[in-house]
Amino acid sequence: MGRNGRRIIETQHFTIHDDQCAMKIGTDALLLGAWIDTSQAMSIVDIGTGSGILLLMLAQRAVPGARLIGLELNDAACTQAKNNLEASPFDGEIVHCDALKWLRESSGRSERVDLLACNPPFFRNKPLGPDEARNLARHDIYMPIEDLLASAKQSLSEQGQLCLVWPADRREELAKCAQQTGLDIVRDCQVEGHPQVQPLRHLLSLQHVGESAPTPTKYSKLIIEEGPRMPGGSPLYTAAYKQLLGPYFPELISVS
Repeated sequence: MGRNGRRIIETQHFTIHDDQCAMKIGTDALLLGAWIDTSQAMSIVDIGTGSGILLLMLAQRAVPGARLIGLELNDAACTQAKNNLEASPFDGEIVHCDALKWLRESSGRSERVDLLACNPPFFRNKPLGPDEARNLARHDIYMPIEDLLASAKQSLSEQGQLCLVWPADRREELAKCAQQTGLDIVRDCQVEGHPQVQPLRHLLSLQHVGESAPTPTKYSKLIIEEGPRMPGGSPLYTAAYKQLLGPYFPELISVS
């Protein structure tokens, strides 16, 4: 999918460049962008948009008239996201700002957000590298999950949802933090590389706790590949993975 050596990702309807971004496009963003349900959202905000890949994936499936905004703090990434958006067939806006501050200040605006999307920095207590921009994009000292959830709650509409990708080994930590913040996990998709390995990620959707009782969580599982790759071999993607990514990469489902 795409031409990663040139830092270009080509989808069916748009092309993304990410050579100026500290966080390059990876499987996490692609899975999240394809998994999120956009059917009820008239306003969509991508927190830490980077190259804009997640925002554009959501734009492709957004309802007509939906407003799309990408928030990005890094100068170079912000410029690249704007260029990628302008080159696409979709309308939207890239805002150069501190995303958490923007979310907190949204409580004073009349319009709340129906859908918040985020591929957040989730490394905790890991060694930092020499690249400050890459540290900003990867390590949660700059955007702790506690702050992200609290800020998101202030910005969400009554039935709005926050969707994010999260490491499997920190899933219970996030669940506890969500409960303390007043958010329910309403969808949880466990992601496995193939059936012989432990889960890697969770795709999660959260919303305000219901007035009477917590909203039951809908659980699912996604396996990316049929099994371990042979040395030098090509991946054998599962039917579920190809179906999920097919609207963006039709070549995945063009060969039976």
